Amino acid sequence: MKKEDTYKQVIFSDKKIKMYEKIIKEETAEKKRQLYRALDNKVDEVFDKKYQLFLKETKTKKPLEDLKKAGIELQNFQRSIENKLQALKIMLSLRLKKSRLFASANLKLTVGTFIGVALIMTLTHLTEN
Repeated sequence: MKKEDTYKQVIFSDKKIKMYEKIIKEETAEKKRQLYRALDNKVDEVFDKKYQLFLKETKTKKPLEDLKKAGIELQNFQRSIENKLQALKIMLSLRLKKSRLFASANLKLTVGTFIGVALIMTLTHLTEN
């Protein structure tokens, strides 16, 4: 056996070359994403530990937690104010509709009464003459 027989050059078609390039690019991209994920997780882990130590050393952890709690309470309070305001607006519009209906009914009665009185007066005046 000759050396040339054992180590022959492999010739790929353009289609196969593109296919293998695509496979290699996808695999390297996936490995790259995995490495970045692992790196991000490690950084987050270290940062969280260091950040908690920093907060503990500077004694700012408690005030930050209090600030966060106060912010949540403020948001809840503002939401309740908005809800109550909306309920009051609805109640006001309902009462306004009721008062309009009442006023309209009273106006019809009053106008009807005035027309009736005027008609009676006109009829009595015509019958007298």
